[in-house]
Order: sequence, then C-alpha cells, then structure tokens
Amino acid sequence: MCHYRGSIPYGGAEDSKWILSNGIKILNIVKPGRTFNPTRTKERVALIKQYWGRIPEAPKGLREIRNKLEHYDEYIEEWFSSTEGDFAYKLETIGMIYRYDPSNGGVVYYLENYVVIKDVIDWVKQMGQLVINSDYTLS
Repeated sequence: MCHYRGSIPYGGAEDSKWILSNGIKILNIVKPGRTFNPTRTKERVALIKQYWGRIPEAPKGLREIRNKLEHYDEYIEEWFSSTEGDFAYKLETIGMIYRYDPSNGGVVYYLENYVVIKDVIDWVKQMGQLVINSDYTLS
C-alpha cells in the first residue's frame, strides 16, 4: 500500500513546493484548464467521475495558483507593460512573488493568491481514498 508523505509532518517551505506541485498535477487530471484536445479531456473527466464518484472540491486558491503558474509568461508581460517605474526594481520584485508562511497549516502565497498546504495534503489524501475505494481495475 502506498503511503502519502503528508501523513507525517512536512519540512516547511521546501516540502510545500512538492506538495503544491503534486496537488496541481492531480487538479490537472480531475479538473483541467485549457487543453489541446477538449473532447478527449471531457471523456477522461467523465470516466474519472464514473469510477471515482464525486470529486472533492480542491482547496481554496489551488486552481488560481495553477492558472497563474501555467500562464506566468502572459502575466509578467501584462504586469511589465501596465506598471510604471524603474525596470530594475520590477526585476527585484519578481523574486518576491512566491512566499511561504509556516503558520496556520503552512500558507503559500503566489502573486495575489494563496493556498494552505495542510488543505492540499488533506485534499490529496481524499483523492487517494477515492482511488483506493473505487472498484475500477485495469483489464
């Protein structure tokens, strides 16, 4: 049986990155954003719902952070073209767009969005239970 590392205390900012990354990957499978083949994506999501049942709602902020990460280049272009001031200052500010706060379950702030890492861990565990409890078997 597979054990999710979230069942033990995680090590702060570094672990929050892989937890967030894995949460986003799962979100992309069950509730994808824009895709290259929307028809196949709808079929995949329908099959997942058929075998897993109701998909729990993703933690607040996870979808927004996923969208910002996936469209980061567009966001930065818009930001640079819409703000005024010193260009060097803007470059320094880019390095401050990701921040981790260890209080309240570990909060990751990304641009204007945030997600609580404990909520991501709990959601991933729920998703894992859906898979474990499903009666789907590979043929």
